[in-house]
Amino acid sequence: MPSFQTSTTPSAAFGAERAERTFLRQVFAWMFAALALTTGIAVWFHSSTSTLAFFADHRGLFIAAIVAQFGLVIVLSGAINRVSAQTAAVLFFLYAGLTGVVFSILLAAYTTTSVVGAFAGAAGVFSGLALSGYPTPRDPRGLRGYPF
Repeated sequence: MPSFQTSTTPSAAFGAERAERTFLRQVFAWMFAALALTTGIAVWFHSSTSTLAFFADHRGLFIAAIVAQFGLVIVLSGAINRVSAQTAAVLFFLYAGLTGVVFSILLAAYTTTSVVGAFAGAAGVFSGLALSGYPTPRDPRGLRGYPF
């Protein structure tokens, strides 16, 4: 029967938990920044009626933007272990910006308030989790589903 005992000391286990919490705080902060960029670009593109008219006249470019989104996901996923952190960050924010361009069309179908509210709600969750994790040394797994 396999043993589930580990030979790590309590201080090593604490260090691993601390590293995990730091990593998750940073992930939530990056997601907040990306959602803020996506929202800003979507609202900015939608506020320009010429942009909507351009996409209406050039539907192929809109389809190309959607395909480029998927392409960026595939490229970033495949190259994440081979590119520098700066390159990965640029590709990540390029994806977030391109998503804003594509999602700007949603604003034509839904009210700006509802779309911005949805983005703000998601960004609020990410920023709240990131901010609550910075001063909180406690492991949030004990809270289970209460925050949500």
